[in-house]
Order: sequence, then structure tokens, then C-alpha cells
Amino acid sequence: MSEASVSKRLAESEKSIQRTSKHHDILEMLLQSKDVSSNPMDRVELVAEALTQLIAGGDTVSNTACACFTIHNDSDIWGEDVGEFKSERWANISPRQKVASKWL
Repeated sequence: MSEASVSKRLAESEKSIQRTSKHHDILEMLLQSKDVSSNPMDRVELVAEALTQLIAGGDTVSNTACACFTIHNDSDIWGEDVGEFKSERWANISPRQKVASKWL
């Protein structure tokens, strides 16, 4: 499905005489990129790069979200009432809480 979406966007781009795009995303940046000889990437390379970014990005986001959730729900760091919002918790944070809060 991802490859079909990338291919569709590339087909739209190839039909356009003047490159004007309503998209502001990674694929658009790849479409505008050039190699060391100022040549645009060919279609196969564009699809491969776009899918690499998509897969790598999804993996990075899910791993980061999981780590953040785990840190912010750790009762050893935040106390037994970790599931409750308490604004006073932030008044005097411990060194360990300060490190964990960098992931907010």
C-alpha cells in the first residue's frame, strides 16, 4: 500500500510540466533533491528512499513513544500515585525525576 501511494505521487509529479506541489513532506523533499552531478533521483531510487524513511520513521516513533510511556508511568520514579495528575509533584522534583522529565 505504501509503495502504491508513493508511485501515485510520483506519477502526478511526472505529469506536471512545472513542479508546483501542495505537499510539504519527505517525499516532496526527495523529489527536489539532486545527486552530486545535479541529477534528480530516478523513480526506483525515489521509491526506495521514501519507503526507507517511512519504515525507519515508524519504528523510531513507536520506540520513542513506548520509552516515554514507560518512563512516565514508572512508580519508582514518580511514586505509587503515578497515574494521578498532581501539579505539586513538579514543585520539588528529585534528580531522577528531573532526568525523566527531559522526555516530556
